[in-house]
Amino acid sequence: MEAMQLGMGIGLLEHAEDLIGDPGATARQLRFLSVQLSAALRDAVRVAERLRERLEGGGKPSDQGL
Repeated sequence: MEAMQLGMGIGLLEHAEDLIGDPGATARQLRFLSVQLSAALRDAVRVAERLRERLEGGGKPSDQGL
């Protein structure tokens, strides 16, 4: 699940670079992009928090029910 979330975020970043560089991008497209980027960032923070918990707890991912 984490790999999928991060992979989707990477794909979204690539799309964002194209859209931001497009002078014809509309305000609506850019707003939608900002919503999607916010969601991807939220997912990335969750992944990082889970990783920190595993590292601090010294447990393996299988010990955490993942």
